[in-house]
Amino acid sequence: MPPDMRRSASGLPISEARVYRPTMEEFKDFRKFVEKIEAEGAGEAGICKVIPPKEWIPRKAGYNLEDMNFLINRPILQKFNLVSVR
Repeated sequence: MPPDMRRSASGLPISEARVYRPTMEEFKDFRKFVEKIEAEGAGEAGICKVIPPKEWIPRKAGYNLEDMNFLINRPILQKFNLVSVR
């Protein structure tokens, strides 16, 4: 990773979160898009930002959870410990 994409916290390197701006064609198959950016290292920082194309229109009625066709078997649980600064 280029040095300008790294920061340091307590002497440990931290990767910058990447920002992606997919085309509408890429955004139509979001699962394929996610596979592509994961292969590029989108998860190195633990998070990334995806800015949808301008022509994308979010659902106005919201989402019906019964219509969702996926299951998260082992969701990530993050625990944080306080670190004293010297």
